[in-house]
Amino acid sequence: MAFRSVEHVEYETYEERRLAGAERQKWLSDPSIPCPIPKSTLTFKDIMSEAGWRTDQLGGPHVIPELYQLQAVALGLPLDANYRTKYISRLEEDEEIDIDVGFENWGGITGPGVIILQNIFKTFSLPPILPSGKPSSTIFPYMSRVTQAVYEADFALHDLKHVFVSDVLNVDTRQFLAEEHKQLLTWEYGTDDYQTLLATRIGKLVVYLILGAFERGTRRIARVATWFHTNELAETRNLQMRFDIEEDV
Repeated sequence: MAFRSVEHVEYETYEERRLAGAERQKWLSDPSIPCPIPKSTLTFKDIMSEAGWRTDQLGGPHVIPELYQLQAVALGLPLDANYRTKYISRLEEDEEIDIDVGFENWGGITGPGVIILQNIFKTFSLPPILPSGKPSSTIFPYMSRVTQAVYEADFALHDLKHVFVSDVLNVDTRQFLAEEHKQLLTWEYGTDDYQTLLATRIGKLVVYLILGAFERGTRRIARVATWFHTNELAETRNLQMRFDIEEDV
């Protein structure tokens, strides 16, 4: 199977990326300006009704992962609530030309007020129309919409307060964060680095999640927290991220 990972840097300079992030901040805060991201109506039932999706609903209840337990206590999240784990994936093959044209995977944990993204990726940069004639956006929905649908399958959307992202490998996101920073760093709303992070691949996913889930002007990403966690067993240092969502008043 021939898979090609999408891994390119979208912006050439820090300032280009900061301006793109500042624009996304405005999309969230000001409903009077044009925004290309509509509200999402995709449900988990919609996803599972489409042929080709595979799901491992590992169920629950589970405790929140140990890696996040100290932060969970500080944020007022329960450690042993009804956390749910799901892994869903979709392989699309074009039988006419006998190739695999794409693969999408979502793996993570949801709980009351929190999403933990653990293993999310797509392969291929797909054209709007696949060789089979099918629209790629219907076969492979945007990851932000999948995330919303998975969360709403078990929990109330209006309670969502935090999005954690585990073990970020995306080069586009990691390039701005120095691996020697072991401590948790906080990037506050409206600062240059905060805006820059909103325009990374992971930042955009969370922005689009909020735009798709809530009325514009009602929620904002109050801050972004980042830190590196050392996995002694695997001898790796992995970037962790947390996006705090608050009502925009």
